[in-house]
Amino acid sequence: MRRTIGKLLISLAAILTAVVPFLADWNDSHLFSPQWSPHARFHGVVSVGMTTMLSSVALWLLWRRSPDQDAAVTAAAAIPLAYWGPFFLAPFVPGTAVEDPGHRLVRIVEPFLIIGQFTPVPGKGSQREDQVRGKPD
Repeated sequence: MRRTIGKLLISLAAILTAVVPFLADWNDSHLFSPQWSPHARFHGVVSVGMTTMLSSVALWLLWRRSPDQDAAVTAAAAIPLAYWGPFFLAPFVPGTAVEDPGHRLVRIVEPFLIIGQFTPVPGKGSQREDQVRGKPD
């Protein structure tokens, strides 16, 4: 079981990366909003599809037999990080916002609080795998 804790953490990150964007975006406030242009809708669908496909690749990399398991674990951990990391860059682009003026999103907590807590998970999973294999930090 000790050997699988890191893989389970990365798997959790990959599954959430596939599911959360679909739940957040496949609705009337995003992809089906009349305020979205057809091209914006196109990019939204591509983004949701990309997270599902890349998360599937991450899970496959993690759990397949491989002569280079270290590279597979690192690549699998990088996939969720590659999706969630840019959320921290978006606010620096002029004219971007988490929500549109006058259109407050329904939420329990702020999105960046959730993303901030979630983003380190794949890295911790990869670090855990390194510890189990006896690799230095």
